[in-house]
Amino acid sequence: MHYQRQKFEIVMRQLESLKPSLRLHKKEIEKRFAKITHTPNHPPYASMIQMAISELHEQGGSSKEAISTFIEAEYDDLPIPHTSLLSHHLHKLVTKGEIVCTSANCYTLSVEISDSVHKLKKGQKPIEEV
Repeated sequence: MHYQRQKFEIVMRQLESLKPSLRLHKKEIEKRFAKITHTPNHPPYASMIQMAISELHEQGGSSKEAISTFIEAEYDDLPIPHTSLLSHHLHKLVTKGEIVCTSANCYTLSVEISDSVHKLKKGQKPIEEV
């Protein structure tokens, strides 16, 4: 966090040198900067996606939009690029074989994962098997 604060101060000095009136808005800028750079308080995307697919339990799998809507309803502290991150993690989970993409671009849990996914409560991390 200290690094982010230093970076913010450098950016502010540069902006103030270009436009001195920004000093008046420093608190508002600082508040927005803090919101953009903070660490979200939610489980890893893989866990959220698996929980969404498991909870939605849709015939033929869940669409990316349905998964996104479920995650947005469960967690209010999602990063700004949520849609891009969701796409990335869906692709990554398909590549790893943890979820399956159907021909209709819907996602289901793979057989091994669906047997081991527990109903995760908001903020609970998955149990790792040894």
